[in-house]
This record gives sequence, C-alpha cells and structure tokens, in this order.
Amino acid sequence: MPSILLIAGYPILSHLSITLAYPILGFVAFFLLISGIFLPLIQQKRPVAIVIYIALLCIGFVCFKAGILHYILSIPAMVIPISLFIVFGQTLLPRQVPLVTAVGESARGPLTESMRRYTRRVTQLWVVVLGSMAISTGAFMLFASPNTLSVMTNIVNYLIVSGVFVGEFYYRKYRFKDHNHPTFSEYLKIIVRYNPRKAKLHKSGSNSNR
Repeated sequence: MPSILLIAGYPILSHLSITLAYPILGFVAFFLLISGIFLPLIQQKRPVAIVIYIALLCIGFVCFKAGILHYILSIPAMVIPISLFIVFGQTLLPRQVPLVTAVGESARGPLTESMRRYTRRVTQLWVVVLGSMAISTGAFMLFASPNTLSVMTNIVNYLIVSGVFVGEFYYRKYRFKDHNHPTFSEYLKIIVRYNPRKAKLHKSGSNSNR
C-alpha cells in the first residue's frame, strides 16, 4: 500500500510542475514514482535494486538541473499503458488464463463457467482501454501542447482507469447478484496481494493432486 500511495502522488505533482511552471515539483514527482516502484525491493534489502534506485535518482537530479526532466516525466505516460497492455494481452493467448480470471481464482478458488467467461471479457476490456490510452497518448505527445498532454496523461487517463475499475466492480455485483462478492476494500487487497508466481504454483500443485 505505501508503494501505491507514493506512485499515486506522481501524476498530481507532475501535472502541477507543468501548469505552475515549477520544475522542483517535477523532481519530487519523479522521486515518488521511482520510490514507489523500488520500495518493495529496497525493503527486501536487495543490493542491486538499491544501486539502481540511487542511480535513477541521480539521473533524475541531473536532468532536473539541466532543465530536461519534463521529457523524462512524459515517458511513464507511454510506458505504463503499453506495459499493462502486454501484461493483460498475453494472458488472452491460447492455453493462458485471462488475468482477471487468475486474480479471482487465486483469492476465491475456481470460478463458475459464467464468471470465467465474464472475467475473460473484462480482461479483453482492459486490453482495449489500455491500448486506446497508449495510442491517444502517443498522438498527444506528437501534436498537443505540454499543458494539454499533461491534462490528458496525468488527469484524464487516470479518471478513465478509475471509472472503468470502479464501474466494472459494481456492475459485476449487479449482474451476479447470487455470488458472494468481496467488499470494494477487500477487492483492492486481493489485487494488491495477487502474486502470479504463487498462483501458478498453487494451480500446478492442485492439478498434480488430482
């Protein structure tokens, strides 16, 4: 959860650094993003991760002093949706379990066939949403002003993701009224705690016991 809170501060400060023309906020945004990504590895006291973390902060500081940090800050706006597009998309390949299905089954056991079909469609929905975000972000990077790009990548995109995420949760509760659904806070914990490696090991262990 601390990592999520750190990363959540990135788009806010990144946008303010551009709209207020206050570059130091951009460096703070960069610090929050990198810290949020590397915090779990630092807590595990992994030397390589700590060295990379310090190196990235030094690079960010140099870019800040050189006045080019805003170019660095625009990279996550493209990298994040593309990375998530790949993560979701590859689980839709043959003989793969759709990501949303896997998350559900890792926390609540085997899903019904109707729920498995539904979670597959939700995974497909996220592929479309993330792909559209990546394409639109690329277009805004090429043709829009820095302020417009910032509004799109640091506000609009996150509102879209939040809307789809929350809307899908409550639609699922409405559509599958007979299911025992977790609360929204419990649902967030399920997603945060999901570990694909543990899920695969658990699934392979279950199959071997049959």
